[in-house]
Amino acid sequence: KVLNETEIQGTIDSKKTQVILSASPTHTASPKLPYQTATITPRPTFTTTPTHTPLPISSKVIGPDGLLLENLKHVTFGKGAIVDLVIAPERNELIVAHGNRLVLINPNSLVQTESIGMESTIVGVVYAYQSGMLGVATLENAGIYDLEKKEWAFEVYGSDYSAIAVSQDGTRMALGLRTGNIELYDLVTRSLTQTLKGHTAGILDLDFSPTGEIIASSSSDASARLWNTTSGVVTGFLYGHQQEIPVIGFHPDGNSLVTGCDDDKFRTFSSPYGGQLYTSKSLKGEITGISF
Repeated sequence: KVLNETEIQGTIDSKKTQVILSASPTHTASPKLPYQTATITPRPTFTTTPTHTPLPISSKVIGPDGLLLENLKHVTFGKGAIVDLVIAPERNELIVAHGNRLVLINPNSLVQTESIGMESTIVGVVYAYQSGMLGVATLENAGIYDLEKKEWAFEVYGSDYSAIAVSQDGTRMALGLRTGNIELYDLVTRSLTQTLKGHTAGILDLDFSPTGEIIASSSSDASARLWNTTSGVVTGFLYGHQQEIPVIGFHPDGNSLVTGCDDDKFRTFSSPYGGQLYTSKSLKGEITGISF
């Protein structure tokens, strides 16, 4: 499924097969498959304070038939953009990144259970389902956040972060920078192992293949690449884009992946070499999220 509305972000309550959406009041979206999270990373904000005009946020629960089930009236987001939503199945919680806060919601009662403040504005959140790790990137720091202890389990500092990805087995973390570089970290040794260089503008999105052997990157330079996470070598270039590529994501089988471009089209490619398989017609709207 492809979301093509500017303010839509969504994720699934797999037990109830409900789509939990956050959007401006006039937007709608299509349901998505269980246990998948749209990787929705905003354009990098290159200052230490948000530059966008705050927008009122409306949160709703939509059933698989597209009908409104309930407003999240017990959850107060205030104003500003929701960066991302991920679900933690073993915790039975929906985690919403909003401004500089992680808002935790019980997906059964749809009631907010907790709100955790970060040091700076959040630019990306990712949840690795196999390992149960929550990756968080803000404008000033990034790493693995322990929701039980309410503290960073692993943390790095900087001022250029724009995207984050964590491998499903929890052994690797990738941070995208506004410089176009990508930092790879070993979460076992807690060390920086490589800096991938090649993009000429800020990284907009990152995604590990299911095995963690390949990482995909998309950038403001209108290019997308596949990298071997061991050697750091580019294994494939994803050609055909003429504009920024806000989102990129692997199919669960790891043999293909999808990009969403500012030309309002999505494209599919093979992995690990990047051969183009399909280009959609214009969706007549900016693509902000992709999920299988």
